[in-house]
Amino acid sequence: IDGFRGEIDEFSVEIDEFPVEIDEFPVDIDELRSEIDGFRGEMDGFRDLRNEGRF
Repeated sequence: IDGFRGEIDEFSVEIDEFPVEIDEFPVDIDELRSEIDGFRGEMDGFRDLRNEGRF
């Protein structure tokens, strides 16, 4: 998990280094929320497996 957390921190830094004007980057907010909710669901599933001792 620590290694995974490090990758997320590194990804966050990359985002900070990539400034973008929101107006120049149109995105469907509802679609984005759906993607985020799906990712959260996957992370919850991963946590469940970890809690069961599989990871």
